[in-house]
Amino acid sequence: MPKQAETLFPYVTKQAEDFLKTHWENDAVKEAVKILKDSELDLAGATTAVKEFTEQNSENKGLKTIQGLIYKKGYENGDLKAQ
Repeated sequence: MPKQAETLFPYVTKQAEDFLKTHWENDAVKEAVKILKDSELDLAGATTAVKEFTEQNSENKGLKTIQGLIYKKGYENGDLKAQ
C-alpha cells in the first residue's frame, strides 16, 4: 500500500473539497455521501468525513466511491500518472 499512502491518499485529501463542490449534484457523489455516514451531510461535513476516513484508510463504501472518482479525475487531467 505504499503508493496509496504516499501518493493517492494525500491527493484525495487535497482535492476533496474542490471535487465535492464541483460534483455535489452528481448522482454517484450524492449516493456516496449518503453512505459516508448514516446521516445527511452538507458539503463541509462530507469534506471532513472524506479527509478523516482517508487518513484512517477506512473501507467505507461511500469513501471508496469518492476516492475512485477523484483518482479518475486526477489520472484524466494528468495530476496522477500510472507507474
